[in-house]
Amino acid sequence: MRTTVKLGSAYLLILITLVACGPSQADLDATAAKVSADANATQTAEATPSVTSQPTRTATPEPTAIPTIDFSLGDYEDIEHGGFRYRQAEGFYRAYQPGSVMLSSDAPEVFITLGGGPLKPDTTLRKAINDLASYLSGEMDSFSASDIYPYHIGDEQGFAINIAGEMFGEKMIGFIAVAYHHGDTSFEIVAAAPLERWALDGEPIAVEILESVEFFEPTPMENMCPVSTDPTYGYARDNPIGVGRGDVFEGPALERAYLDLLLGPQGEEIEYVRRGSFDTGVTIVDVYEITIGYQTETVVLYLDEYDLDPFVIPQGFACAWSFE
Repeated sequence: MRTTVKLGSAYLLILITLVACGPSQADLDATAAKVSADANATQTAEATPSVTSQPTRTATPEPTAIPTIDFSLGDYEDIEHGGFRYRQAEGFYRAYQPGSVMLSSDAPEVFITLGGGPLKPDTTLRKAINDLASYLSGEMDSFSASDIYPYHIGDEQGFAINIAGEMFGEKMIGFIAVAYHHGDTSFEIVAAAPLERWALDGEPIAVEILESVEFFEPTPMENMCPVSTDPTYGYARDNPIGVGRGDVFEGPALERAYLDLLLGPQGEEIEYVRRGSFDTGVTIVDVYEITIGYQTETVVLYLDEYDLDPFVIPQGFACAWSFE
C-alpha cells in the first residue's frame, strides 16, 4: 500500500514515458498494395462516359497545432527543509512534501520534481541517482536509462542520467540530476515530458528552472511525534509496536492507521506491505516490510494489533501528526 501526499506520487515523484501506437508498417504496405491493385484494375476496365455534377468547393481545415506552454518564471520560493529556492513556474500546478516541490502542467504534460535534504552517511551521489532510477523503473513500463555522466547544478558538481519509459500508454523521456551542497545535503531534480514535447517544452523549461536554483542550509524538519529511546522498538520480533486495543476486528485498521502516519526521516513517503504474522504465545505480531521514499533497501517493522503501548514511533522515522 502506498501512502500518498503527493502527485503520485510522485513524487513523484515523480513522472516519467511512449506515444500511442498507430498502424504497423506491414499494415501500411498492405494497404498501399491494395490501393495500387485497385487503381490498375480501374485503368484496364472500359470506361463508360457519364455526366458528373460540378464539385462543391469545401474549405480545407487548418492543421491543429500541438499546444505549447505559456511559460515564464515568477518569484522565488524557498523550500526550507530541502535547502533550496527556485523561481516559480507560472502556469504550473504545485504540490509539496517536506523538502520537495512537484510541478506539473496540463497541455502538454511536463513533470518536474525538485527535492533536497541530508543524505544518509553511507549514501553516495551515484547510489542516490541509481536508487531514483531503480524506483522509476518500477513505476514505468519499458524503462531505460543512460550511463551516469557529470553534470553541474549551479556551482556544484553532480551527476545526471537520461531516462525513457512508458506510462499511461504514452512515451516519455527526461533526465535525473543530483548534486551535493552544504556538506552532506543533496539536491535532486527529476523531469520528464512526452517524447514529442521534450525538446520543445520539457527540457528547456526544466533547464531554465534548474538554472534559477539557489542553495542554503536546510531547516531541520520538526518531528511531530515522540521517538522511542529504544533502538530495537519495532525492529525486534520480541519488541513490537503495540497499536491494538484488544479488539481482533479493529486491530488491522489500527495498524494501517499507525503506518499511514509514518514518514521517512526527511519527510519521505513510505510504502508498506504485510508479510505475515506469528503467534508469540501471548499475542499475534504482524510483520510489515517498509520502503522509504525511492530507496531500494527495505526495513521490517513488527506490530502488535492487540496490545496498546504509549504512543512513540521507531527510530529512523518521522511523522507529521500524532496517532490518536
